[in-house]
Amino acid sequence: MFTGYFIQKLEEGVGKLRRFYLVHFREDYVRAQLELRRGECNRCGDCCSIMFKCPHLDGDNSCTVYECRYKQCAVFPIEPWDIKFLRHRCSYYFDGEGPPNLPDVQETRNTAGTNNAATHH
Repeated sequence: MFTGYFIQKLEEGVGKLRRFYLVHFREDYVRAQLELRRGECNRCGDCCSIMFKCPHLDGDNSCTVYECRYKQCAVFPIEPWDIKFLRHRCSYYFDGEGPPNLPDVQETRNTAGTNNAATHH
């Protein structure tokens, strides 16, 4: 029996493979998609925790290799459904969707750090 968690992780894995393929073998498609993307990275770290937490994230969910990060990281999200796996803190959106209504990222980081410290075993 498949659980919702297993299916979510499977979808996340397929998304990671799809983005890897696109950035390395479909660069024209990626450039066209990025023309439709709006907003800018607010460095919330959510995309770095899809499927598993990236080893380049520090304790504040900040990327330690941000200036020289991998191609698939630098162009995330490529398509609107890439945002599906995030916790609604990503400031990117695509034409026709309108900007998201987001909480303050620094405030969310502080809250998450407090919650993680209290619940970490």
